[in-house]
Amino acid sequence: MNLKPGPWMKDALEVVMAWQLRNPDTTDPAQAIEEVKKIRKGELTSRLLSRFLSLTIRPLFVQTEQDAFTTSDKSKSKSKMKTWRDPENAYVVDLLRWCLQTATEADVKREFHLLRVPILQMLDSTELKWKAHACTFISLFVQAAPRDLIMNQGYRKLFADDLFQLFTYLPTLTPEPDAVLVFDHVFPALLTLSLLEEKTDEAMLDRIIREGVLAPFFHLTSPSTYPALTTTILSHLPAILSTLSLSSVTHLPTLLPAILPILRDHFVPASPDLLVATAKALQSIIINAWPRLDTARLMDISTAICEAWIACIEYEDNKAVQEGKQELKMTMDLVDRRVGSLGDEAGKVWVKEKKRLVEERSIFAGLFEGVEKRA
Repeated sequence: MNLKPGPWMKDALEVVMAWQLRNPDTTDPAQAIEEVKKIRKGELTSRLLSRFLSLTIRPLFVQTEQDAFTTSDKSKSKSKMKTWRDPENAYVVDLLRWCLQTATEADVKREFHLLRVPILQMLDSTELKWKAHACTFISLFVQAAPRDLIMNQGYRKLFADDLFQLFTYLPTLTPEPDAVLVFDHVFPALLTLSLLEEKTDEAMLDRIIREGVLAPFFHLTSPSTYPALTTTILSHLPAILSTLSLSSVTHLPTLLPAILPILRDHFVPASPDLLVATAKALQSIIINAWPRLDTARLMDISTAICEAWIACIEYEDNKAVQEGKQELKMTMDLVDRRVGSLGDEAGKVWVKEKKRLVEERSIFAGLFEGVEKRA
């Protein structure tokens, strides 16, 4: 099961022993091990899942935060209940993840309440680490559950409303590491929810870009001020744009002004991960929103790339910066392809200027390496 040993093993051994009694002729333990390793199938796996949810996980979630407030100190001291927040019960996260990863649609229908309660309690927790875990569990839950069960009972909207609120956890009120943790988990969860509709839910994807990408950028004094958070946000943008495909052109007028200043920041090589994430985000914009990329916008992008390239040349050369320079070259290659496809006068000037830069062996020669061969 790839889980750390813990109190849950007692319940697991009871299930395995019952399975052994039902299969008295089985003497090779490898057979039982393979049964448990089967993903989304197998009698033993299903019984383990039910046992864990009812006897191991459920008791840790029966006491809500309201109970903790209303219960008197005297009664709490008499019978202190162990909860999922206690450090010694940290195994509950791995165990719940295993249950969701191995559950079939039949398992989810049967254990729906026992799966739902832990997720919602973690999502309602005041600690951001539990909210982050809840995001992961929502993704797994949605993927395992029958689509009709999520849609007809309103859980898609319930989860989405709570998840979008997590985009408000921003510096300075929220420390940057905590904000990074939340943003890194909420994007995949919302993307999973957006794919539940028979057709791609473009409205939800648009909202993810507005509230999860653009709003934080406008809130921060400068995206480069919080490089770790900006890197996290931009690293999830390509997946959203790829899902939107050509419909991503709607966001072109707002995305480019928000992203290009990052490349123009002279100190961006000091955060190589941010440089790489920004370049990859631009590549995704060019690939998906190409119909609206006219000459003016392409020149803005190429200028920003050149400024970032100069900053990298002047910065200490190391492996991380080299990776950033490679991504800048790939981005410039996409710009070159798009300019060439326009077939206007600007394209002819672009080819001549590109050739001149390479022949004069300017600092941009490396940026256009390989690109000039298509001139």
